[in-house]
Amino acid sequence: MNSSIPSEWQLSRRWPDPDTGEFVVDVELGKVPDELGVGWHLDAVRVCLSSQTRAVTTTVLRRVPVWTLVREVIETQVKPAHDRDRNNPPLAYTFPPEEVPAFLKRRDAHFEEVGTHLRINEAAERRTGRPRSVTPDFLREVAEVWSAARELREDPRAAVANRFGAAPSTAGRWITKARDAGLLAPSGRARKQEETKS
Repeated sequence: MNSSIPSEWQLSRRWPDPDTGEFVVDVELGKVPDELGVGWHLDAVRVCLSSQTRAVTTTVLRRVPVWTLVREVIETQVKPAHDRDRNNPPLAYTFPPEEVPAFLKRRDAHFEEVGTHLRINEAAERRTGRPRSVTPDFLREVAEVWSAARELREDPRAAVANRFGAAPSTAGRWITKARDAGLLAPSGRARKQEETKS
């Protein structure tokens, strides 16, 4: 754990199962500039995966649901700490009495700023991390998730749906677009249709 970051902005737990997982995932949140560069949002700035029994491969790393873990930290740690600390008066011995009003003003401004970004994150949570448009980079990521799931003998469509918080039908459309872009091999059905035509 990083002592320079508030403890409520950090998570360390076993993965994939919180009780019996073979890996330990550590997540630290930080203030990340938004796309327009005029504000910020809370997001993962460090993710570390370790294990005493298994190799940490790129295939395993791709399966870590970073956005889900970020939401977990915000919901279970950041928001409760924000609500708890917002209205607590400062300890009497912490500041000389004449400095308390200035401290309260700074603290209220801080909590107002953080609170605004927590509300923004609620909208992002409903979006569940999906991109607004299907870009070539996004299709490459879909192809990577699909390939990793296939390699692990898991349902690729379910893996894509879980990774991006989408319905299976939406994940299926993204997979089709990735295939059309040449990022995935044609499906078995498409190969059979091609063979029939020739």
